[in-house]
Amino acid sequence: MDETFAGPEAEKGVCHVCGSPERVTSNTTRFKLLKFYITDKPGFASRLHKGGFLRNYTLCGGCYRALLAGERFVENELRTRLGRSNVYLVPVFHLPEARPAPERLGEWANYLKSRLAASDTLEEWHNFQQRLEQYRSYEERKALFVLNFLFATKGQAAVKIDKLIAEVPPSRLDQLDDARRCVYDWAADQLGERNEWDLGLRRLFYLLPLRQRDRQVEAKPYLELLDALLTGRPLSAQALIPQLLETAAIHRFERYEAHAHNRPDDSERALVVHLLQAQLFLRYLKELGQLHGLNENGREGGEMRAMAMTEMMSGQAAEIEQALLDEGLRSWMDGLGLTGARRGLFLLGVLIGKIGSTSEQRESGKPILNKVHFQGMDPLKVVRLANEVYEKLRQYKIADYNEGLYAAMKAHLDRGVSEEELGSPQENVYWVLAGYAYETQRAIRAGRLKRSQQAAEAEGENGEEG
Repeated sequence: MDETFAGPEAEKGVCHVCGSPERVTSNTTRFKLLKFYITDKPGFASRLHKGGFLRNYTLCGGCYRALLAGERFVENELRTRLGRSNVYLVPVFHLPEARPAPERLGEWANYLKSRLAASDTLEEWHNFQQRLEQYRSYEERKALFVLNFLFATKGQAAVKIDKLIAEVPPSRLDQLDDARRCVYDWAADQLGERNEWDLGLRRLFYLLPLRQRDRQVEAKPYLELLDALLTGRPLSAQALIPQLLETAAIHRFERYEAHAHNRPDDSERALVVHLLQAQLFLRYLKELGQLHGLNENGREGGEMRAMAMTEMMSGQAAEIEQALLDEGLRSWMDGLGLTGARRGLFLLGVLIGKIGSTSEQRESGKPILNKVHFQGMDPLKVVRLANEVYEKLRQYKIADYNEGLYAAMKAHLDRGVSEEELGSPQENVYWVLAGYAYETQRAIRAGRLKRSQQAAEAEGENGEEG
C-alpha cells in the first residue's frame, strides 16, 4: 500500500472520510465493490485533469486500510446467492453501541446469511428454526440495523453493480415468511403437502420468463420483483400475469434453451406446477397487501369468506355453484378472490382439465391444449372455446358427469361477456390455464391416493396369506 501514498495521486490533504489533515490518496483502483466514481477519465475529475481527482475524493492511510479490509470481509463473508445472482448483505447499524464486536463479526455474517437462506427454501427455513436458540441474541437486535442488498456481477476486469436494495429492515423477511407459510398451509390443505407449494425467494426466480445469452441470465425482472417484495412496493396483476403466461409458454412449447429454466424430465408436469405456483404467488401478494388489480374490493384477513364472495356474484351463478360444484373447487376459487368472468374462465379451464385427463387425450399428448392460444384470446375466441369444450365433453362421453360444472361456467361467462367483464386476451388465457392446472393436479393426486390404497390393500392381503 506504500506505493499508493507515494505516487502522483497522493499529497498532503484532508481525508474525506475522517477529516484528518495528513497524506491522502485518490487512487482507489484496488477496490472492487467500492466504486466511488470513474477514475480513468479526466473528464470526471475536478478541473478536467488527472490531478483534479485529489479534489474529488481522497483517503488517508487508516481509512484506506479500513475500507479495504471491510470490502474484503464483505466479499468473503457476506456474499451469498439469490436466484442465480450474487448478493452481498451489508448491514448498517443505527447506533454505535449496536455494532458487533470485531471478534463476533464472523458469527454475525453467518447469522445474516442463514436468515436470508431461510427465506430462500423450505429446507433452509427448517434449518434456521433448529438454530434459532443459537441466533437468539441476534434476533433480539433486529430493530437496531437495516440490510442493504447489493447485487453484483463479477467480470474479468470489473464488477458490475446490478441492483441495490437499500435499508431493508430484517423484520421484512419475517413478514415475507409469514405470508409464505400461510399460503403453503392453504395449498397443502387443498392440494396435498408438497415442497412445490413453498414460494421461497429462489422459487420466484423460475416464475418469470428470464432470458439467457451465452449462459448469462438477464435477471433484471427478478431483481425488480425482489425490490418490490423487500420494500413493500405494490405490484399490478395486469403487469404480472403476461409474464407468468410467457413462462407457461416456455414449458408448453419447450423453449428452455433461450431461457434460464432447466429442461425438466416432464415438461407437461412442469407446466401444471408452474401454473399452480403462479396462482399461489398472486395469493401470496394478496396476503402481503401488495397486489393491485385482481380484486379491488381488498383482502379480508387472508381467506375470503364464501358468503362475501357469493354476494359479489350474480344470483343465478351463485345458486348453481352452491348446488352443483364441490366444496374444494369453490374454496380454491374463493381463496384466489375470483369473481364473475374470472370465475367462469377458471371453470372453463377445469373442464379442459377433465377432458385432458381422459385416457385418449393422455395417450396423444393432450391435444385439447392446442385449442388454447397462449398468446391471448379475446372474448369471441373464449366463447368459441367454450362451445368446442362442450363438443369434446360429448365426444369423450363425459358430458353427463359435468353438466353442473358446465352450467356454472356458462352462467359466469355469459354474464361476463355481456357486461364486458373479461380482461385482456393474456389474462383470459391465464385464468383458463389456471383452472386446467388445478383440475389436472386434483386428478394426479386422486390417482396417487388410489394407487396407495391399492398397494395397502395388496400388502394386507399378502399379510393375511402369510
